[in-house]
Amino acid sequence: MPKISVIIPVYNAEKYLRQCLDSVINQMLKDIEIICVNDGSTDNSLLILNGYAAQDSRIIIINQENQGPGVARNKGLEIAKAEYITFVDSDDWIELNTCEVFLNIMETENVDLVIGHLDVIDIEKEIDKTYMYERLEEIKNYYNKYKIKSGKYKFTGNFLQYRSAAWCKLYKKSIIDRYNFRFPKGLINEDEAWHWYYFSVIETLYFIDEPLYKRTIHKDTLMYNLTMKQEKIMDMVYILEIIRDYLIRNDLYTKYQSQYRDYFIVMVDVIISRCDKTCRKKVVARLEELAKNYHIIKEKRLSSRIFETILSIKNENIHKVICILGLKIKIRSKKLEHRILEKQK
Repeated sequence: MPKISVIIPVYNAEKYLRQCLDSVINQMLKDIEIICVNDGSTDNSLLILNGYAAQDSRIIIINQENQGPGVARNKGLEIAKAEYITFVDSDDWIELNTCEVFLNIMETENVDLVIGHLDVIDIEKEIDKTYMYERLEEIKNYYNKYKIKSGKYKFTGNFLQYRSAAWCKLYKKSIIDRYNFRFPKGLINEDEAWHWYYFSVIETLYFIDEPLYKRTIHKDTLMYNLTMKQEKIMDMVYILEIIRDYLIRNDLYTKYQSQYRDYFIVMVDVIISRCDKTCRKKVVARLEELAKNYHIIKEKRLSSRIFETILSIKNENIHKVICILGLKIKIRSKKLEHRILEKQK
C-alpha cells in the first residue's frame, strides 16, 4: 500500500500540467500513488495525462464531466488507498522533497496534520496591474503575520491563523474516513468548508516554514477570474452557511461560536470586495440576513461594515485617498495642505 495519495484535479491545464506532473512523479519518496481526476477538460489535458500514465504505473486517471475541483477531489478520495492524503492543483507544482518531508514529520511527530509554506509565482508576469498583485506579498507572508514558526502546535480553535487552501498539507486518511469529510459540490471557495471540517476535529498539527509548494498566479486562475464570474460570488455566501450548519449538526457551534463570528466578519470584507453592481445588492441583503439570524454583529450594523468595505475615505499627507472596491484614488486636498503648512510654522 502506498504511503501517500497525491490527488490532482485537472481542468484545462495543458499549459501547466507537465510541470505539475513532473514534480510529482519525480518525488524523492517513491511510495506514492498519483490520482489525476480529469474534470471534463476540453483542451489536451487528458492526452497529456494518458501519456504520463503510460510511462508511470503509479498514475491513476479518473474522467468525469466538469463539476469543479471539489467534486474532482472527492472522486480521488473515494479510491485513495494510502494512509495519508495531499492535494496538488494542476497548475501548481511541488518541491521534489515535499512528500518525503511531509511523511517524516507526520510519523515522527505523530500529529493529525502537516502544513507547509509556499512560494507564490506570477508565471506570466501579467498580474502586476491587477487586484491580485496586491495580494501576492500578503499570501507569501501569511504565516509571518501570525508569527507562526516551524514546530508542533496544539490546535485551539484559531481557524484564521492557518491558510484554508486544501493544498500544501498532509492529512490523515483515517480522520477523513472516520468523519466522512467531503468537499461541497459545485461551489467555489469549497476549500473553506474543508478547512473547517478537518481542523474542527484535530488536536495537533505541525507547521514547516519551508516553501514546499509553488502556487502559480496567472490570468486563468480561478480566483483571479472571480471578478468576471459574478454569478459565482454567492457561492462564497453559501459556504458560510454550510460551515455553520456543519458546526451545529456536530454540536461544535457553541465551542467555536466566537471563532465563526470572527471568520464571518473577515469573509464579509472578502466577498464584498469581489462584487460588482450586478450582484452586490443581492449579496449584501443575504449577508445582512445571515448576520441577523446568526447574531453575528451586535455592536454595529453589518450594513455599516459593508459600506466601509465598498467605500472608504482617508487622509494621507496632503491627499484624500478614496478606496472603492480596492481601487485607490488620490486627490490633492488644499485643506490638508494648508493644515500641514500651518503646523510647520
